Amino acid sequence: MTTKIMIGSALIALAGPALAQAPAANAQAANVTRTQVITELKAAFGRVDTNKDGVIIVAEANAAQQRVAAERAAEEARMIAAQFAKLDTDRNGQLSIAEFKAAAPPVRTATGEQVLNILDANKDGKVTAAEFQAQRLRAFDSVDANHDGTVTAIERQAATQPR
Repeated sequence: MTTKIMIGSALIALAGPALAQAPAANAQAANVTRTQVITELKAAFGRVDTNKDGVIIVAEANAAQQRVAAERAAEEARMIAAQFAKLDTDRNGQLSIAEFKAAAPPVRTATGEQVLNILDANKDGKVTAAEFQAQRLRAFDSVDANHDGTVTAIERQAATQPR
């Protein structure tokens, strides 16, 4: 069973180019025919079947998996190096706290106008105490399952569980 999983995994990884072009994966890609996928799968099988005997054995599957892992690790290393270079603005090979902070996304908060638009239920341009409390109280009431005016730890946990 393990052998089948490894072989399947290696074949899928090595067949990636044709499968990645499938229309479902990329709406902009050209159509891919079944014949094209079969051609790429045969080529991928050939890359895994290194002794060309028409079957893949565990040693070949292991070697293919190692090649795929090495390719992925190299690509990840390239991406990390590129990200580091982008952050290292003074090109000294180190990230200062200032460089790190500069790359952080800005803190975003709603404007006062946006908050008023959300809270102002009657859209009169003003928020009353009742309007200010309304959304929060609706949320409280929806969590207070037995409507006793107290939200217990059990009710809080139940409210966070997927339904």
